[in-house]
Amino acid sequence: MTASNQRTDSVNVGILGTGCIADFHHAALKLLPQVKVQAVCDLNRTLAKQFADMKGIPNVYFDLGEMLAKENLDVVHVLTPPNIHFQTASQILDAGVDAFIEKP
Repeated sequence: MTASNQRTDSVNVGILGTGCIADFHHAALKLLPQVKVQAVCDLNRTLAKQFADMKGIPNVYFDLGEMLAKENLDVVHVLTPPNIHFQTASQILDAGVDAFIEKP
């Protein structure tokens, strides 16, 4: 791609789950200039707030449905325990948002 035809649209990302793997995802996303990590969601309010503050993420949620309703996200990285991947991914896809999931 040349400079004249590079994509200038930003990609808005949400992170679902703020355990230790979230650090790796956030670091990788920050390497992509068109990507903006817009929101983070976790049931653990303290962990979600700490992660967002530490990473400069502007919006914090404790309910996936609320994050999906209020944010204009292109994709959500599902970083939850595997046993709830299907449930959360289904909710994300039903909202018309792409889901990034590492494992079943």
